[in-house]
Amino acid sequence: MPELLRCSEGTFLAGFKSQPPGYLFTTAQYGHYQLICVTAGTLIATIEGRDMKALPGSLVLLRIGGAFTLRCDKVGYRGIYVIVRDCEGGVYEGPARVIVSPPEVRSLVSLLEKCLQEAQPRDGG
Repeated sequence: MPELLRCSEGTFLAGFKSQPPGYLFTTAQYGHYQLICVTAGTLIATIEGRDMKALPGSLVLLRIGGAFTLRCDKVGYRGIYVIVRDCEGGVYEGPARVIVSPPEVRSLVSLLEKCLQEAQPRDGG
């Protein structure tokens, strides 16, 4: 999907993300810092040999250097991604995690989703 938002420094990207049933991605050393906010469907993350389901309202935190597998079985997923580029060290590096987000984060995701929808080109413009 095309990137829809970019901060002035060029280091922050956000957009819609989706994968179909049967999707599979594996890495032994991830190269980005990315947050996936699942809004529909199921994304399964295998981290340190353990399967964790990211359902709507979940956040998948992918950090630089992390090893993980992402997959969709019978159901795909939709969501929003946020990528921070040109970052290193500290909180940006480490293992991936699946987090059930608190209400404040879900509100922020809803706001970001609305902003992204408004930023999309309109048909028939």
